[in-house]
Amino acid sequence: MSQSTRQMGSPGGDEFLMFAIITAGAVAIAGWLGAQTAALLHTGAPMPASPSDGFRAMVRLPAAVDDPRSAWGPEAAASLPGPILYWSATALVALVCVGLVVGGVHEVRVDTGRH
Repeated sequence: MSQSTRQMGSPGGDEFLMFAIITAGAVAIAGWLGAQTAALLHTGAPMPASPSDGFRAMVRLPAAVDDPRSAWGPEAAASLPGPILYWSATALVALVCVGLVVGGVHEVRVDTGRH
């Protein structure tokens, strides 16, 4: 089996790494958007945190499920509600993101099937 045949025939580490990076980025953005939504519902203003702050918070969130504010920096935490509203807003945003991805994949498959 030649090198080019093997590379084309089976997914390798590069594809998995790219998938992992894209997934981590998507989770961080969805988590940041969920927190922003929670802050808007709680205070009427956006949370002072960037998407990169969201990535750092997503790493700390598994240890802070009962107090998600503690996963964020002090300035951002002051804008966030308690866990019920926080997780409800985050779940809503996650569902919307999943719906957009599934809808997009469906559209691509339908469009490619018409050729």
